[in-house]
Amino acid sequence: MRQRENKFLTFIVIILIFASSSAALLIPSLGSGKTTTFSNGKAGTSEEIDEKTQNTPPPTPSLIYPHNSASFAPSQPTLVCEQVEDPDGDDLYYVFQLDDNSDFSSPVFTKDAGMNDTSFVIGSDNDVTLSNGKTYHWRVYARDGGSASSWSSVRTLTVDTSVKIFDDVRVGVSDETYENYTHYEDLVWDTFNYTNKIYDKNDLKIWYNVSEIYTYSQDSWSELFEETPHSDDLLVLFNQNGSFGGYMGDRYYAIGHNWNPLTDSGAYDAFVHETGHYRGIPDFYLWEVEPSNNGVASVGHQPSTNNVRIMDYPYGVDTFSKYSKNVISKMGADSRIYDTYPEHINRYFVPDKNYIKVTDKSGNPISGAEIYVYNNTAYRDLDGNFIHESSIKDTVDSSGTTNGSGLYEFAERKYGLLDLEFDISFIKVRYDGTTHHTWLEGNDTQALYWGYENKPIQLLEGTDFDIYYTARENIVPDSPSGGSPSGGEELGETSSVTLSVDVSDVENDAMDVSFYNADTGDLIANDTGVASGNKASVVWNGLTLGKSYSWYAVANDGFDTNKSITWSFNINAAPEKPSNPYPSDGASEVKPSLTLEVDLFDTDQDQMTVSFYNASNGDRIAQRTGVSDGETVSVSWDVAYGTTYHWYVEVSDGTDTTTSSTWSFTTERKYVTRDIELRPGWNFVSSSVIADGNNYQRSNDLVEILDDPEYGVAGHYDKVMYYERKSENWKSYIPNRNSRFDDLSTWDRTMGLWIHMTQLDTLSIEGTAPRSTTIQLEAGWNMVGYPSSVKRRARDTLPSEVTKIGVFNSSMESNIQYIHDLNDHYMKEGRGYWVYNSGDVSVDWTISYTLQFDN
Repeated sequence: MRQRENKFLTFIVIILIFASSSAALLIPSLGSGKTTTFSNGKAGTSEEIDEKTQNTPPPTPSLIYPHNSASFAPSQPTLVCEQVEDPDGDDLYYVFQLDDNSDFSSPVFTKDAGMNDTSFVIGSDNDVTLSNGKTYHWRVYARDGGSASSWSSVRTLTVDTSVKIFDDVRVGVSDETYENYTHYEDLVWDTFNYTNKIYDKNDLKIWYNVSEIYTYSQDSWSELFEETPHSDDLLVLFNQNGSFGGYMGDRYYAIGHNWNPLTDSGAYDAFVHETGHYRGIPDFYLWEVEPSNNGVASVGHQPSTNNVRIMDYPYGVDTFSKYSKNVISKMGADSRIYDTYPEHINRYFVPDKNYIKVTDKSGNPISGAEIYVYNNTAYRDLDGNFIHESSIKDTVDSSGTTNGSGLYEFAERKYGLLDLEFDISFIKVRYDGTTHHTWLEGNDTQALYWGYENKPIQLLEGTDFDIYYTARENIVPDSPSGGSPSGGEELGETSSVTLSVDVSDVENDAMDVSFYNADTGDLIANDTGVASGNKASVVWNGLTLGKSYSWYAVANDGFDTNKSITWSFNINAAPEKPSNPYPSDGASEVKPSLTLEVDLFDTDQDQMTVSFYNASNGDRIAQRTGVSDGETVSVSWDVAYGTTYHWYVEVSDGTDTTTSSTWSFTTERKYVTRDIELRPGWNFVSSSVIADGNNYQRSNDLVEILDDPEYGVAGHYDKVMYYERKSENWKSYIPNRNSRFDDLSTWDRTMGLWIHMTQLDTLSIEGTAPRSTTIQLEAGWNMVGYPSSVKRRARDTLPSEVTKIGVFNSSMESNIQYIHDLNDHYMKEGRGYWVYNSGDVSVDWTISYTLQFDN
């Protein structure tokens, strides 16, 4: 047996000791070819060292394995670094450090791997076992006898204990191979130990480590088997006359593999393939049938070479990977299923039931189709000699007709005998005068058993009907129910709708649900893998407004389909935006007793409800129902003179609502004239209208009102007074006084004024009657007007905070009489008032001009 060579290095350590000295010894750097004297500073204590060569640190090694961020490390992985060359030719120690902190503040260990050894197995010479799911950081440096490199870069690894560990992998090679391929040993070590350390596909993780490469003579297979050591975690790869084979464990072995371990992928493929045998998966070969050897019909068969067959030719990683997790799930993570050698490895690895299934071109089962099964097997003995050539005889092994589910059950033979490796069946199906032929490969039954294809395998897509192989007699899924939307439901304006159905299957099969346009039969979309008892849903895009749609769904559990009833819905077209408003937007001089109008249209001719709104406060003006497409709708709105109004319209067809733009108009002005008799002396008066008549240049201008040539009292008054409560100041105007002393210039309908007359006269004020007026009453006394044409009881019109008022009485002191019982006094147009707000804050007093506008 040949083993990998190792070098052993010797380190010589020289220690200089100076007796009776407490002084520190400073050692300078040594130079090549120089004599250096060491002394502790006392007489007679110096020593000399001649011709010492300066040591050069080794280079920093790189990390090789595991790869960075490896997430599948076993609990005791092997760490591997690059082998570097020491500049001085010294032997090297590679020091490995591992920590669960990235700053390496508390290392799990810091150890060297031994002289010139670039790999370190965690736990091999210590009690360290890494925790599952935990991430660790590791690095390495190299040292010789005198100096060391810097630390390498840092890598991480995360432990996963689900990894299946093969830690006793031995690789065998013949003397002849060593003679012909001198690099074989290095190739195997590199392939297994470094590059492809982990197999990680389809939820199966395998970590493996080559422990030994050995040689053997190759006189016979029996000698090889006897010479090879056996253990459960043992992989043996060998070559015989250029044909390479191998086995896993101590029972089963295979020969005749056509790939070569002398390539990088060869050893890896060998490992995966033999691991498959260890799990109980046999080799399968499919035999070619020439048309001339088919006694039923002149139809030949070329064996499939795709990688969905278990361990089928060509061998490879992908083949095993697709089935590995299914094998493990059926057998357990560490199980093997074979009996004592040479009993059959795989005698039970086929489904309990086997069916030929026939469907029409829409996937519906066909009942009464005639099925004929012709089996063929090519036999060979253990030495590989074929006993029976591959041919199909005109002898029916099994026949019958399909049932209501389109199924015919036949007895499929078991596979995996060491002398029964090649299997294929010829299937003839006759229905309604049409006959189709197809082939059933033995590996198709294997595929269904392992659950890789848990659906019928299509054997033939015929012109009139299709033929499948399946491993189960299925119960048809329930018809999809609870369709939404349905019942002609009217949906809001949209171009896409979510369709949904409830699906269930008595066998709890997952289903693919297809949604179809019932009007055209076109597929809308699929929802796949829907669990029984759940909803399937898709989105139907590209829908047209104002159109009706019908749809249905088909549930497919992989074996059978079931169609739902047909449902329908309508896509609503919202009413068009109301148009052609009257009054038109921005209209002026509109008469107050007006009619609002709009034109309404609806694409799908729904009956509509239309509502008119005051945009200023959101109040609804009026509503009309049962409006038809193309109709003009009118409503009345009682508005005041000389006012700007804003309005809009909402129209609903019961599903969608459309809102118009906001329009405005201004009503015409209506001028009224109010006469106020002014007696000589002081008069306490007010105006009830907006003084904006044609005679005035500016509205509510005090001087224009009093001095108007037609309506005023110019020359008959000499002073006007007003008390502004907010500023607590008296303001005044005196004719012909320097204007800079006049601080009273306006007179609006909220103000009460004192006017001192020099003679009797009547003041006429022309203006617009307001709809209402709001006066802010500050806390305390306020001098206000009464802008209303209606006489009202003071208590009824004033806020509750007002507890007393002052009215004009020339016989009283200051011309004011105070009224405390507000129920006994009526407030009248044209008069001024003192109003007392007994509260602490201001309040609003709103007065309608006429009774029409009250409440």
